[in-house]
Amino acid sequence: MKSKLRLVYYIIFCWGAISLFLAQNAQSQQNKYPTREIESYYDLNFSSAERDSLFAGLQDYQKSIEAIHQYPLNNSVGMSLIFDPVPPGFTAESKQGPN
Repeated sequence: MKSKLRLVYYIIFCWGAISLFLAQNAQSQQNKYPTREIESYYDLNFSSAERDSLFAGLQDYQKSIEAIHQYPLNNSVGMSLIFDPVPPGFTAESKQGPN
């Protein structure tokens, strides 16, 4: 009877260990390519090579965003509501001549 009980415990332990291993392996695969989860929302289907290339670009973007967040900006600085591409000190001609 003890040997049967040990066998049942052993089988349950092995099943649990295998399940845990498979769950961790699946989790690591999902974390490796975070785009896999959102592909279906945009009707996309990337291959592993495309995901790998995309992932490198996303890491670069993340570093850029983190660098922007490191820039100190006080609350006294107002939002940019108007974009004026004219350089400071530039004056346009007020009189239009012939082409």
